[in-house]
Amino acid sequence: MLIRCRKHKMKLTPITRLNSLFARRWLRISLGIFATLIVVFGLLGYFWLPGFAKAKLETSLSAQLHRSVTVKEIAVSPYALTLTVRGFTIGELPQRVSDKAVPVFAFDELYVNLSVMSLIRRVPVISEVRLTGPRIHLERDLDGRYSISDLLDEWMNSPASPGDKNSAAQFSVANIQIDGGRIDFIDRLLRLIVFVD
Repeated sequence: MLIRCRKHKMKLTPITRLNSLFARRWLRISLGIFATLIVVFGLLGYFWLPGFAKAKLETSLSAQLHRSVTVKEIAVSPYALTLTVRGFTIGELPQRVSDKAVPVFAFDELYVNLSVMSLIRRVPVISEVRLTGPRIHLERDLDGRYSISDLLDEWMNSPASPGDKNSAAQFSVANIQIDGGRIDFIDRLLRLIVFVD
């Protein structure tokens, strides 16, 4: 027994055709808007954000730390969710600057890879942090004060904000790597110089 199936062509009414075209049109418009947003996100992340972040970081940290802060370069990869900071330097206090002024803190490169889980959990989830060539230079003067005593005094005497006690910051950091580095400590009071590589 052989059964043959015939394809029946349904005649589309004008209203059905209009609804079909309308649905496809909205789908194309929605996909176009989504693709445009993805491209704008990438362009802003690659071209605008590094310059903006560099200027903002230098001015805000210089004001908070009362020292010159410089950044050589910031690179952002918005699709890979990575950030690279190169040539970061925190200088000495202006009254301590001399011909042989050494930065209080500096590093060659900081690489941060943000996990996609940050978008899902809505808290920072950092899957990798790599710090290359960190350098710390501390000095203790004859009066017993350190080169960063002004910052320590300011942080110890600043009042705690009301939300600090009730809510703990939620974040996750994994795979922390430090490559190279140096700590210099000059104690003028005890006439002692310590270098740790």
